[in-house]
Amino acid sequence: NRHAANLFPSIARGQPLSLITRNPDLIQSIERVSERGRADTTEITERMLQGRRFIVSSSPMPAAQMLLLQFRDTSEQARLAQLRSDFIANASHELRTPLASIKGFIETLQGPARHDEAAWTRFLPIMEAQAGRMNRILDDLLSLSRIEMRAHLRPEGEVDVVEVVGQVIRGLEPLARE
Repeated sequence: NRHAANLFPSIARGQPLSLITRNPDLIQSIERVSERGRADTTEITERMLQGRRFIVSSSPMPAAQMLLLQFRDTSEQARLAQLRSDFIANASHELRTPLASIKGFIETLQGPARHDEAAWTRFLPIMEAQAGRMNRILDDLLSLSRIEMRAHLRPEGEVDVVEVVGQVIRGLEPLARE
């Protein structure tokens, strides 16, 4: 059909599958369906299609002496899952850095610099800045979470862009002053 021709431009009716794809998982799945006469599903990454990922359902059609292959492209979901994983790793790293800094200063102030007023005066503003950094990262994560929760909702009504930009400016003014 048209979709198969879009996926595999070199496909032709009656052509051996091995000329269309060399994916061993797909070929094994088709062999299982042919041998057992029962449907099978497998997940493949097709190198000949720039590494696109598919869930392929293979079903026997005994009356027509054929197999029906249904390809569901999961490339975008896989890409988004990888982005999410990378984002979580980066966010964890970004939170660990200021947290480690704060923890180190606390240990210093509880231990060797317990009675050192100069150390307290020097370290407390740094700790406050690192706590602020962590707070901004967490605010960003919460904003992203809220956006994702509403991603499936279509916006309704009109938006006053001038008001939105004004809110952003007012929200960022304290950070800009710092």
